Amino acid sequence: PDEKGIRGRMRVCQGHLDRIKASGLKGPARQKALNSAITEFEQAADLLKRSPDPYLGLARIYVYEMNDVERAEDALRKAVR
Repeated sequence: PDEKGIRGRMRVCQGHLDRIKASGLKGPARQKALNSAITEFEQAADLLKRSPDPYLGLARIYVYEMNDVERAEDALRKAVR
């Protein structure tokens, strides 16, 4: 199997786990978990060039956790590509 594909899917999973963990935290710990999730999704996007999954994960964080609609729209545009 393609090692990049496996690593990319693992990063997507870790990004979602970090995102879920952040929802139960407050303050700096919450922001640290969200930053970790964003990093995981961005690394997954580099590894999974043709997958929309990392961008969908980013869009969810930007909309529901950070209230940043512009960044969410950008992530959704990338997911469509």
